[in-house]
Amino acid sequence: QLEREPRPISVSLSRRTFSPNGDGRAENVRIYPAVTVTQNLTRWQVEIRDVAANVVRSFTGTGVPGEIIFDGRDENGAVIGDGQYVAVLSVTYSGGQEPVTASPTFVCDTQPPQATVRASMTVFSPDGDGLKDTVEILQSSSNETSWTGVLADARGAEIRAATWQGRGTGFVWDGTDATGKLLP
Repeated sequence: QLEREPRPISVSLSRRTFSPNGDGRAENVRIYPAVTVTQNLTRWQVEIRDVAANVVRSFTGTGVPGEIIFDGRDENGAVIGDGQYVAVLSVTYSGGQEPVTASPTFVCDTQPPQATVRASMTVFSPDGDGLKDTVEILQSSSNETSWTGVLADARGAEIRAATWQGRGTGFVWDGTDATGKLLP
């Protein structure tokens, strides 16, 4: 049997980050293998691989593959480590074709963000006299994709906001709002 027709395949994901930590949010990632030509398809396999190409979990079958729900557990039932992974789809046809493709990278992140914030002093006087005109906001945090910090008044209304990536670091505040106006 001679088969010359191309055998395009693809694999996509429901999300790029998931957190199988038991809190009920983003506990799994759905993997969608797609096979364009189904005639003479004999076997398929989806391997979940870490960045070092180690297989942590595999799914196999015959016929046309359907949606796979990956719960973040390896072959032994243990939760995989935090990090980056890919889903690699390989398909075998009776004519000998064996196309292989990979999903975009997805991330397993089971640890919640951690941060601490405190002021260097509880009272300051931004009146320009050179005494306690600024307050240092001291921050430390885990390394995350995105953080948003908000300075708010006693009623909770936003005075100023900032967004940054990575780890939170300290900054000096001069008592002004987002427009540069000195606050009462």
